Amino acid sequence: MDLLDGLDGDLYFEQPLSLEVEQLLKQAADIYPEQPAQSETFLIQAQTLAPNHLMVLVGLYRYFYYQHRYQDALDIGEQVLKIVGEKLGFKDWQMVTIEGIEKSDKISVRFYLTALKGNAYLYLRLNQPDQAIQRLEKITTLDPQDRLGSKALLTVVRENSHV
Repeated sequence: MDLLDGLDGDLYFEQPLSLEVEQLLKQAADIYPEQPAQSETFLIQAQTLAPNHLMVLVGLYRYFYYQHRYQDALDIGEQVLKIVGEKLGFKDWQMVTIEGIEKSDKISVRFYLTALKGNAYLYLRLNQPDQAIQRLEKITTLDPQDRLGSKALLTVVRENSHV
């Protein structure tokens, strides 16, 4: 499956969002990075109102990542995988097959695999290269044309870890 062929479907940021949640996200963005604590408050409020909305979760993920709160970002990344995985019929990233992704919406599959790659990177930041390698190996089997650019990262991780 070529992850760039025939991309159709809704992107996560095209999903409807209540006006209240949209305003909270805008407020969080408007004051970041000058007031990070207040920005986080707005993001948490948005998450309370829309706990499974991908735009809210991506905002939180980015916030935590840029604050170097990698475990918090990873927790959000895992939540994203669960939500998108359920939509695609994937119970666990380890069980995903090429046959399974070929039957699915390519935009959602690409988002799912990108989130998995992001989680792999976070595991590297958390000094858990074995977890990163497992995820990167899975991505490379599902993306043989390396459209997501995981092979180079996997090579670097393997060369620099003793796993």
